[in-house]
Amino acid sequence: MKGHRSLIAAATGKALAVLATMTTDDLAASDAIVAEVVEMLCMTERPAVLDSTQTRQLLGIQATPFDDAVTAIVKTGGALTSH
Repeated sequence: MKGHRSLIAAATGKALAVLATMTTDDLAASDAIVAEVVEMLCMTERPAVLDSTQTRQLLGIQATPFDDAVTAIVKTGGALTSH
């Protein structure tokens, strides 16, 4: 994840820090949406490797590389765009 923090920092010009578990648990207790984000943090620590072979074959579309997706999200402030 450290590499992605530096990628985001470079794209935004802002430094990022890792929150301690106690801090994230406190935040989760204060808001239901934040609780969902905290619950999914494990995916940044132990990511799942997903295979898009069937999607490519069935729909004829290619998955966006993760680094490209993160960079686009950061550059647009999270705004959804169509290509």
